[in-house]
Amino acid sequence: CSSSRKWRCAKMPSREEVQLDVEDLNVLKDRVRLSGRVNSFVAVDKIKAALESSDLFNNVTTGDVHKGVKDEVKFNLSMELKWD
Repeated sequence: CSSSRKWRCAKMPSREEVQLDVEDLNVLKDRVRLSGRVNSFVAVDKIKAALESSDLFNNVTTGDVHKGVKDEVKFNLSMELKWD
């Protein structure tokens, strides 16, 4: 994310830090819902923190975070889009 441009972005953790597989991404008029799989519960927290620090989203919440069948953590995130 560059502050010298008017682009709005979210700086996500690197692939080395968090192995993220997005299963579903739903963008509505004022809300985004994301579900996926990561390598740890800490990874979910890192993704949530990155989205919360972005100038794109408000009210980032996690839901249904649980251990999957393999060594993975499944999660859902929901957030409101900022339009200002």
